[in-house]
Amino acid sequence: PFIESVYLSGVKFNPHDLVHLGTARQLQELNLHGQGRRISDDTLEPILRLRGLKVLRLSQTCLSDEGVMRLAALRQLRELDLRY
Repeated sequence: PFIESVYLSGVKFNPHDLVHLGTARQLQELNLHGQGRRISDDTLEPILRLRGLKVLRLSQTCLSDEGVMRLAALRQLRELDLRY
């Protein structure tokens, strides 16, 4: 079975565990809303490996302008939520 969507909104987790998502090449939607400091420029690398992402929700996280610019590498991305 393929995982197409992962919702971790409001779930406490170790951001370094995101590395395991890198094997989910078919992942199309990732919701990390409300993770605050757990998601920052330092924890973006595993997310940037998800080349098939179409929807990414990073509202209420701690990305800088530079981190947001790095998201341009996700060429399939159609919806990005960065609201605070």
